[in-house]
Amino acid sequence: MSRAFTAQVIRNVPLDTHHFLLEVDTGEARPIADAGVAGSAGFAERAGITANTGITANAGITANTGSRRNDGVAPDVVVAPDVVVAPDVVVEGFSPSPGQFCMIGPSGAVEPFLKRPFSVLDYGDGKASFLIRVCGKATLALKNLPAGRSIDVIGPLGRGFSPEMEEDEPLFIAAGGVGIACVYLLLKKHPRAALFYGVRDKRSLLLYDMLRALSDNIRVTSDDGSVGVKGDVISALAGSVTEFLNKPARKNPGGGDRAVKICCCGPHAMLAGAASTFASLNVELYVSLEERMACGVGACLGCAVRTNAGYRTVCKDGPVFNAKDVVWNF
Repeated sequence: MSRAFTAQVIRNVPLDTHHFLLEVDTGEARPIADAGVAGSAGFAERAGITANTGITANAGITANTGSRRNDGVAPDVVVAPDVVVAPDVVVEGFSPSPGQFCMIGPSGAVEPFLKRPFSVLDYGDGKASFLIRVCGKATLALKNLPAGRSIDVIGPLGRGFSPEMEEDEPLFIAAGGVGIACVYLLLKKHPRAALFYGVRDKRSLLLYDMLRALSDNIRVTSDDGSVGVKGDVISALAGSVTEFLNKPARKNPGGGDRAVKICCCGPHAMLAGAASTFASLNVELYVSLEERMACGVGACLGCAVRTNAGYRTVCKDGPVFNAKDVVWNF
């Protein structure tokens, strides 16, 4: 279950001029309870949100608190069906699935007003880390936070990668640019998977040493050929998947071919290319979509995308979708 909590920055680790790792302390995190911060009833009222609706805006929580229980512990504040704030208990069990994300912003910040979504890169031992690219005021503000500074976090959120896998079943993973953050936990969970990592150039190759510590089955492509193989990552992936599909040994014992599972995260053009490339093959393709988000819990509908079942929100119904369910504009 997702929670809204305040955590302390452990450190900011610059990777290059545009990217950094934000490491936060989740072991000592406290649930958001102050009426002056996003995630409280007071904040919701100032944001113009109606009480008792279960709606959030930037996780500004609706005032649905009820009365204090006899045991002296305040009841949970309902943010949305899957998100609560427990004012008087320490946050425990922060355990995101691969592909899930958190909404993050400096505690008490008025500008920028909205939190920003970031994939959970890694977690454990009371810590969580996020790969962030500086691209505006919000990310610059996070980059400049010193150790010990508080940030507000809502998460983990969304539906991540959860392909049903046999123990010996192969898995292909593809990431483009900072999309590598979304699949790091997936590779950690499935170290035998083949990772295809596409970047613009050698300077854009992020976290390679961390990835190599998980797996030696990593294939890098770059647009200019300065690192790995020159070309786009989907073409390299398609070559390997096609080769694998043609192997007679991949037949099921009972007959018939097993569908190959592929998980992708990257720019929209990359994902659309993957969907087009593998549409006619015996492949289960899962894609993590990226859209601008305001609330992170499906309330504002700002991240809605068109699917075969109608419009769905990336933050709540995704960000991971079966590619066959998405309506693509090839």
